[in-house]
Amino acid sequence: EDVPRRIEIEYFWPIPAKAFADITWTGMSRNLDEPALAALAGSIEKLNSLYEDVRPGDRYALTYVPGIGTELALNGSPKGLVEGADFSAALFAIWLGEEALDESLRDRLLAQR
Repeated sequence: EDVPRRIEIEYFWPIPAKAFADITWTGMSRNLDEPALAALAGSIEKLNSLYEDVRPGDRYALTYVPGIGTELALNGSPKGLVEGADFSAALFAIWLGEEALDESLRDRLLAQR
């Protein structure tokens, strides 16, 4: 379903940008088959190039707007945009998909709807 989505996460410890890139690949590969993952590789790399190291208290937000794309923002400052409804669905599946990285968190997020 091509609908607006948003997730915002505040971090309690420092995390390097490379860790975000690694978890993006890992999370997406859990929910996509090889051809679908390969088709989104360029979009994944584009997002991964936008990540910065975070410090405690920093907040990343991912906001998807249909017809526009998924924006990554750090502490309210836009870092960039990645187009594609298919990319957005795969990205949000990291937290909300059948094979979410944390099923307990997924269930709590979906209960908030």
